Amino acid sequence: MEGDQTPRRASNSDARRNARARAADKFFSAPRDEAWRARYRAKDSKLAPRRLVQQKLDQKKAASERARAWNKAHAEQVRETQRRWREANADRVRAYGRASYAHRREQVAERGKADRDRNPEKYRQRHREWLSRNPGYSTEYGRKYRQDPDRYARMLESNRNAKRLAKRLATLGLPPRRITRSTAADRRANERAAVEFFTSDESRERQVEYNVFHTALAAAVADDGAKLWAEVREKERRRSVQGLPPVDPDEQFFAQAVDAVLEQHGDFALTSTDVRRAITSVREVEARRLRDDQQRTLQRELVAYVRSNVSRLSREAQMENRALVIAGKSEQPIGLVAHRIAVEKIRERLSLDRLPAPVIEKTILAVHERHPALFDPPHKVGSEEQGSAAVRASFPTPPTSRRASPINAAGRVPRQSGAQSEVER
Repeated sequence: MEGDQTPRRASNSDARRNARARAADKFFSAPRDEAWRARYRAKDSKLAPRRLVQQKLDQKKAASERARAWNKAHAEQVRETQRRWREANADRVRAYGRASYAHRREQVAERGKADRDRNPEKYRQRHREWLSRNPGYSTEYGRKYRQDPDRYARMLESNRNAKRLAKRLATLGLPPRRITRSTAADRRANERAAVEFFTSDESRERQVEYNVFHTALAAAVADDGAKLWAEVREKERRRSVQGLPPVDPDEQFFAQAVDAVLEQHGDFALTSTDVRRAITSVREVEARRLRDDQQRTLQRELVAYVRSNVSRLSREAQMENRALVIAGKSEQPIGLVAHRIAVEKIRERLSLDRLPAPVIEKTILAVHERHPALFDPPHKVGSEEQGSAAVRASFPTPPTSRRASPINAAGRVPRQSGAQSEVER
């Protein structure tokens, strides 16, 4: 009926649903609350010490912040208090400093090195001031050092060895030993630069490009040297015609070589320092190559000249020795004197501007030692033919020019009439 407001009677299903709900509430409410309370009490008993520790830490942190703020607000009073305490407890301060340094020795040393690297002039000034305050320290230290006989003997032996080495290098025509002393700060700076050089990608790429440029420059100097020198001479002639001042030919030559490399390979991302370093290296390589070429040419020409003039060189060497005896000097080996005379004979037609005197003497000794029996007494006298035969015998015949010869039963090569022997050939 429309508009009927009569309440609906609960059904059996509703009653059962309500009963289940009440039973569920009763089941889940009391045991669950008790279980949660028991679990919280157990957890709280475990967390209580942690909370206590955290509470103490918070209190200590708050106290430190209050003390820091007070010290900042009363800085002069704090410094005065600390000064009085240090004066009253000097022994404790020293003991604390020694213990702290022993515990942090490496950190203190690294911090000191870093400060010396940042301010090198400050420490140099300190050193100068200390030396001015202690003028006789170095002298006294050296005197005490030499009082130890073993130390003094080692120092004298080291000086003698250094002098022997310098004399031996000068005799061999080698440059003296160069010793560059560097400070600890320089060594650390070099080590840092080396680490950066070998680990940085940019440095590696730059080094690769430098190697390419260096190789190309060395090839240009070695292969096109004559052409480049011709261009340098032509430019120098034009400058002289125009009345311009002359320039260094060597610098002009390497400038031409660098231009040729850039024209062939394009631009390089190198600095002027890198280009100058490459030029210096190539110049040294080229000078060494020219020196080796001149030394080989001198050796070859000296061998050929001596082979062709053994008798005459022997006579001149004997005359030279007689002159030495008359002058009151000792005689020298005939062969060595003959080779020196031969060098003087052929010097005019050779270019030896790259060879210093010790290198020329070394070359003479090397050629003389290759043929020790060339100027023996049996070869000093006799006809020109005997001298030539002795010279040919002292030089081994190249393998390509040897021919197989029959050997008789006695193990000797039979000499054929009308033909030259192996020695005469």
